[in-house]
Amino acid sequence: MGIFGFLKKEDPDEAALKKLKDAGADLSQPQTIQFFIAFPSQFTADKAAIRIKKSGFHVTIITSKRLDWVCRATKKMVPELSAIRNFQTEFGPLINTYSGKYHGWKIAKEK
Repeated sequence: MGIFGFLKKEDPDEAALKKLKDAGADLSQPQTIQFFIAFPSQFTADKAAIRIKKSGFHVTIITSKRLDWVCRATKKMVPELSAIRNFQTEFGPLINTYSGKYHGWKIAKEK
């Protein structure tokens, strides 16, 4: 519980990692993690993808049902809260510059 008896809002990244751990995922091993960022145009998605690729991510641009352009940035890493937050910290200014919206992450299913 938070200050003054109000419930503290649960961090979505912490909650997702806890759910994965509770489901039996081995979070000590590298996993393929996909981050999703929506942009209003193909131009802005392309510009952002160039910068994200320079940080070692594989980036695929897809269109969504809402007709925006989504960068799916993929990288193999240990799924730790600090790594997830580092992505948001590193690319937050870029996302803002191109009027993007961060839509979270997931662990990709291995083929």
